[in-house]
Amino acid sequence: MDAPVVLVTGASSGTGLAAAVELAQRGARTYGTTRERLRAESLLVACERAGVAVEVIELDVRSESSVRDAVDNVVTAEGRIDVLVNNAATVAFGPMEFTTVDDLHAMLETNLLGPIRMIQAVLPVMRRQGRGRIVNIGSVSAEPKVGVPGAAVYAATKAGMRALTVDLVKELEPLGIELVLCESGIGGRSAMFASLAQGVSRFGQGDGAYAAVEDWTTAFAEFIEQNAPESTGSGALVANACLAPQPELRFPRAAQGLVDAAQQVSDDDYRRLCRGEHVDAAVQDLPTGSMWKLRSSSTL
Repeated sequence: MDAPVVLVTGASSGTGLAAAVELAQRGARTYGTTRERLRAESLLVACERAGVAVEVIELDVRSESSVRDAVDNVVTAEGRIDVLVNNAATVAFGPMEFTTVDDLHAMLETNLLGPIRMIQAVLPVMRRQGRGRIVNIGSVSAEPKVGVPGAAVYAATKAGMRALTVDLVKELEPLGIELVLCESGIGGRSAMFASLAQGVSRFGQGDGAYAAVEDWTTAFAEFIEQNAPESTGSGALVANACLAPQPELRFPRAAQGLVDAAQQVSDDDYRRLCRGEHVDAAVQDLPTGSMWKLRSSSTL
């Protein structure tokens, strides 16, 4: 059987880079995208160290013409695309009050409209093949009561990704095109969450009004920095989602555990926790490092 052809967006760093290298190590014909070729240096260095090759393609998911050109380039070279990984994403942390219009547009264009453009571009190819797989990188932050303060818009875009993935099953599975929502959790998105600490300072713009939320977010950012594993683990996870014979729709199953645990917090307790009240009984069974345990901690 020929090696699968995989197109990974946002492969210049973090999960996308790790996934592209892992896929190449497993024998896939891997194409990794970056908005500018100059930004591919980290990917190329990682490939050299791993002794593998990843073809680099310039792609800006915010541009329809760029998306079409990238897909056409892969099809011209390989004759097909077996797997698309929608990984490219951006985030701007901070309170809604001080989130700029430019930040809002950047997240919507990159995190939601970008994947839609990519899917539309590869669908004619996959339909002709009679098979294909689309792996959308989601986030557990899209789930109610899981997302961190200051990431409401990011969470909304990832909730859109979740709805898009699950609903497209109705249209595409009958055509032989599989959908996978890969929710790697905060550990697998450590590179993305490194920017959380940088966004904390925006809470200071409110003349002290957001001080309590700033403390809470700072504590969570410090926990992530100290405990989140390297993105290589999420790279293997994404590679599994791409190459497993019959992956689950929501992958991996373990990510659901974090979601289920957070949903144990009632709506009333959720509001009380957000106000800074101690609700120890509501959080005692949640995982260590849960932001709700941090919120209810006497240290805040």
